[in-house]
Amino acid sequence: MAFFLSGIGNLQVLLDNCLQREREYFVQPHGQRQCADPFVFVRAALIFRKRHDYLAEREICARWDLILQDFERQAPGQLPDAALAPGRQLRDRKLLLDLRMMNPVSPRYPVVAQEARISKLNEGCSRKRP
Repeated sequence: MAFFLSGIGNLQVLLDNCLQREREYFVQPHGQRQCADPFVFVRAALIFRKRHDYLAEREICARWDLILQDFERQAPGQLPDAALAPGRQLRDRKLLLDLRMMNPVSPRYPVVAQEARISKLNEGCSRKRP
């Protein structure tokens, strides 16, 4: 209960909780793993999105996707689709971010576009001048 009172908006607490849930999931014996609750992953991804840190948001979605892929492999059809819906939303968000990072000139994602411009500038500066 202390987590819900103090940690729901604290990014570091959320990330620590994500790491703890990853460890708890992968420590369980293969074939008998219980799927972790995606709440802390969803909340952390939301905070990263609000901060326009799309690379970190993609990373947290990828971390959850590893858990979801493993769970789906070991127990197909064990949980109803409604129980896995938040986790699948994270997977979809990761795929969307992957597509947008392949096309970095998106006006909706100025951070990614700015990184692309900076890398082009760095390429131009690294060329030797005559």
